Amino acid sequence: MPVAVQTFAKSTLPQGFGSEGRVRFLKSMDWGFRAQDKTNVEPGIEILPQTSGYFCLIDDPHHNGAGVRAFPGADMSQFTCDHGDGTVTYGHKGARLYWADVAIAPGGKLQFHYIFLRGQQNNPFNAFAQFLAVRPTGEIVRRSSFAQTKDAGPVEHGRFYRWRAHPPIVFAAGFAGTLQWVVTNGQRRARGDPMVHPDTDLHPSGLAIDFISIIA
Repeated sequence: MPVAVQTFAKSTLPQGFGSEGRVRFLKSMDWGFRAQDKTNVEPGIEILPQTSGYFCLIDDPHHNGAGVRAFPGADMSQFTCDHGDGTVTYGHKGARLYWADVAIAPGGKLQFHYIFLRGQQNNPFNAFAQFLAVRPTGEIVRRSSFAQTKDAGPVEHGRFYRWRAHPPIVFAAGFAGTLQWVVTNGQRRARGDPMVHPDTDLHPSGLAIDFISIIA
């Protein structure tokens, strides 16, 4: 099957990409443990290796020791995570990477690798990482909230955070539009009550992504 792979070969935005908030392209990053390209692919999952020289870090988990961001976050209040129980995590501050003018043929699949760098873990504040596929009309045709601090998630082992492959996202009818990757701190509130507390911005999270694959 034909595969179109987007990796990050240098420390600038690739052609067709844009960003909002703090987005960087790094060879490695120390944050408690080391998140590094080509290192510790999740065992037991058959995936393509990371082969680029850099990975993309969306937002920045560094803070001043008291939780205050070392770098400002952009307004991510338009992004939400609905938990299906009458509560919603409303985004607050964070960052996003987007890939514009993407075309995926009918039946095509998208996959990417990621590491979620957890920040705030105390209820009612949390954070989430989200993928969206958005048509030029603004219609969201795919939304995947694939990492959240409301759930501790898999335990990390060893010196390295482990890269994980998001399950393939199938576009049965094809797709044309913009792909987005978002990470934001937020607060879980009753649906329809988006007034998050200012302290929601403490202890920011980050999202590392690499090896975006479009499989025809």
